[in-house]
Amino acid sequence: MKPARGSGRTSTQGPRGAADRNILIAGKSKNKGNWKLLTKSSLLALENMLGLSVLTVLSLKNKEKEESQKHLILSSVRASRYKINKDEEEESQEFQFLQLSEQMVQCLPALLSLPANKPMLQIVPNPPAVIKVLQMTPILEDVRTFLELAHKKVDAVQAAHNDCSAMD
Repeated sequence: MKPARGSGRTSTQGPRGAADRNILIAGKSKNKGNWKLLTKSSLLALENMLGLSVLTVLSLKNKEKEESQKHLILSSVRASRYKINKDEEEESQEFQFLQLSEQMVQCLPALLSLPANKPMLQIVPNPPAVIKVLQMTPILEDVRTFLELAHKKVDAVQAAHNDCSAMD
């Protein structure tokens, strides 16, 4: 390409001639007359330094990315291991609890066999004393009501059971 008329710059020959181009360096003063052309060896040295600095910056960025990825991989592995250990510990505690409850069930005495025709209040050794204590305690009023209802329900179920077995 030819330079514009009167520009004072040297012509280039496109991409092939780029290596042949000379770069001007500023001298002590700002006059164009004090600028010196760079030699080909200086130009090549500058290109090499620029290339090396670009490669260094790119490699540092890649290292930073790799380190952050490693940090993420490691933190997720640690979190997974922690969760696995926690799950195993909970599972072990649940297994121990189940074993203990099975042992406790095996140690329980057998249930009393109650005659079907005997009302629940007759099973309690002294029902009037229990009722009197419950009536005297205002805090246990809800409990007393619950127990009375429970006794009525049990008596009704036992009566229904007796009726069904009498029909057989």
